[in-house]
Amino acid sequence: MKYFGKIVFILSIFFVVSCSTKNVSHETKNADRVRVSDLLELSDLLKYRANAMAIEADELRNEFPELARLLYERAAELGNAKAHYALSNLSPVSGKEILFHLQEAALMGYQEAITGLIDYFFLPSDRFEGGFYDDVTLDAVDLTSLIEKLLVEYPETTVDERKYSVIKKAAEAGSLDLNKFFKKYGIQYDDDPYFLWELAEEASRQNGRFRGPNMHLTFQLISRGGNGYYHLELEKIQAIEDYYYLWKNNIPKEFYMEEYSPFNDGPFGAGGRWAYGKKREREIVQRAEEFNAYLATIPSSIRELLKEEEKAFYAYLEGKVHTEEVHDGSGAETWALGSLDSQQREHLETMKKLLNKEIDLVGDFVLDNESELQRVYASVIEKLRNRSGLYFTIENIENTAKLWFTYREKLIELLLVARPDITIRDTRIWVSKKRIEDLRELLGSIDYVLRYGRYW
Repeated sequence: MKYFGKIVFILSIFFVVSCSTKNVSHETKNADRVRVSDLLELSDLLKYRANAMAIEADELRNEFPELARLLYERAAELGNAKAHYALSNLSPVSGKEILFHLQEAALMGYQEAITGLIDYFFLPSDRFEGGFYDDVTLDAVDLTSLIEKLLVEYPETTVDERKYSVIKKAAEAGSLDLNKFFKKYGIQYDDDPYFLWELAEEASRQNGRFRGPNMHLTFQLISRGGNGYYHLELEKIQAIEDYYYLWKNNIPKEFYMEEYSPFNDGPFGAGGRWAYGKKREREIVQRAEEFNAYLATIPSSIRELLKEEEKAFYAYLEGKVHTEEVHDGSGAETWALGSLDSQQREHLETMKKLLNKEIDLVGDFVLDNESELQRVYASVIEKLRNRSGLYFTIENIENTAKLWFTYREKLIELLLVARPDITIRDTRIWVSKKRIEDLRELLGSIDYVLRYGRYW
């Protein structure tokens, strides 16, 4: 019986409102009999009833959300701003509904809705539905016009100055009908929250379907996208400010979205790892381009041999990094990728020097490194024998060893053609030296774990 009185009251409100609205319809047919004071009195009554329903809905929304929704909807129909705003936050609600209710409440001067509309402009693009961006987003031109109107009609309205400033900057670039834009360039919709910023990156480049660098289009896409999981509101604002200046001053500059990642959780937290991953993707492409450019400068007789050697080395290196090097904790993968990249770059530079005869392997070593390699390798296996639960395993070490031997043979095949002055024995001794150093470091890591029970 706890809510019996409330339910009776709510039903009475529905009855009164229903009768009142019917009376309005009846009286308007007999306009000559209606006095202005009567209409004003009825209007005040409807506002009072709508406000009462919105208040009751506030009290009921936690325990009776569906009943609360009905009350909010009825109150909104009667022009209650608070009810419109509540409906924009009541789950489940679509993007179209959010935008509609925020606009309706804002037009009535409801401060929270005005703030909500401005924030809605900065929401991530994963709020877009079904690939129809413009159905559920607010264009900067329209938003600027709306804010200007509200500031005149409701002088008490407060607006964040910096947000309003970037919205006006975005409006200067004009409207961008995204659906027409996609159709023009044959772009397939992608629900990735960074989809528009990826297009902005392409628009800022020298080559691509947008015939860039197109700083105007870049700025428009930055304004409409971004602010996903790894970007906060301030980062998007900063991006808009930066590229507004570049666009207005006709200064071409490539856009990299990871430069606007907040890193608020540290370089190896979620945001940092995401930004590092994006940066690494670019570096991989750049390194591939540089490698292909280098291949064009060397004799055709060794190009394929070098490609095979580099492929084998990368396979070995990837195995070593993930099975022999200690990369633990929340940033483990980031550390591992960093190690992989740096070692690959270092190796390629060494290979260039070898092929250019800047490194001479003859007579560099007097020790029988192959025998030493077998001894250190046996020590590693012995340390791990009958051990369980460790990061290092005999199976992984053996698999990495197979990858290393494959790489060594590919290196020998390459140098037999490219550097006939280097003997097979010299090559084996030289390449074994680095492997011995790595295995000794691995032995030290295993000893540390066995002694202290942790990896660092």
